Amino acid sequence: MDDKRVKVGGKAPVRTRGRGGYGKKKNDAVCMYWLQGRCNRNPCRFVHAAGEVNITPNPTNGRSYTYHRKNPTDSTSNSDSKEKKQQQQQSLSLTSGPSGDGTHASHISQQDSHPESHEESSLSTRGSSGDGIANLFMRLAQLDGHNKTVTGIALPSGSDKLYTASGDGDLRVWDCHTGRCVHQGNLGAQIGCLISQGPWLFAGLRNLVKAWNLKTETQYSIDGPVGQVYALEATTEDVLFAGMEDGSIFTWKYDSKTDSFPLITTLKGHTASVLSLQVGCKSLYSGSMDNTIRRWDLDTLTCSQTLLGHSAAVTSLVLSRAGCLLSSSLDQTIKIWACRQDGSMGVFDTRNEDALLIY
Repeated sequence: MDDKRVKVGGKAPVRTRGRGGYGKKKNDAVCMYWLQGRCNRNPCRFVHAAGEVNITPNPTNGRSYTYHRKNPTDSTSNSDSKEKKQQQQQSLSLTSGPSGDGTHASHISQQDSHPESHEESSLSTRGSSGDGIANLFMRLAQLDGHNKTVTGIALPSGSDKLYTASGDGDLRVWDCHTGRCVHQGNLGAQIGCLISQGPWLFAGLRNLVKAWNLKTETQYSIDGPVGQVYALEATTEDVLFAGMEDGSIFTWKYDSKTDSFPLITTLKGHTASVLSLQVGCKSLYSGSMDNTIRRWDLDTLTCSQTLLGHSAAVTSLVLSRAGCLLSSSLDQTIKIWACRQDGSMGVFDTRNEDALLIY
């Protein structure tokens, strides 16, 4: 049986599939599964929306993306169109790398690339309209229990337990299968941050860092900090960094012989509180309320570069697998930093956003 073309509400023709399989692709053929909100094919042989571009960054990594452009019929000036086109080209150039990172794009959706799958996914990717990547996610549950702001969330690798911390000092443990709180404890002080690395769970408090080895069920109290600990970061070599209220960064390394965390050094350079830390590419990156980002060499533990560009506190840092650094700030911008030929980092792109944090 040949493919049939039908009219839907006076819009573009819809291509339906008969027993004989697909016929020759037409540019104006709209996917009937997409109209029903059930198409998860990428690339799809038929049109999902006007101006859609299917992108497969790297066939070997098993990932594919769909970048939805704005409707080309929107009335815009020539200069605005050129500027938007340039921004889209920049977005496409970043998403075409092997890493597949696309957090900066205006609307990127990751879909099932199986050639014969049209089953509805449990993760809602329905609809090609809307602003922001938030449309890619569906809320599975709401965990209630904390009485003050949640300041940290940690999901240790291989664990079925989720750990959350809040400003009232509560540390809660949630079962990932049932969504129920299975344990609750109060650390007696405001928890500024919570992270996990390998078997370790770390919580930053005032004048103290708490650590738990989840395998041995051992608890540690790491002394040394003065003031509130706002940020924590750990490496796979059991090195722990703590961003402090006074702008310093305390550095410890776990010693298995003494079963303790002796202080290695204190990194100084920021003139205000350190709010974010990120380890990667043989460097430690720190974001501060002094509006700067500092890059520290992990081998020498010295500052190799100060990144200037934000006009307000740097609230969060994320490293992509392609080696780009993303930073968010209270100036309501997200900046993408990339390495130059000389090894230093510079701003590759800047996006204005209402959100102040990136994850």
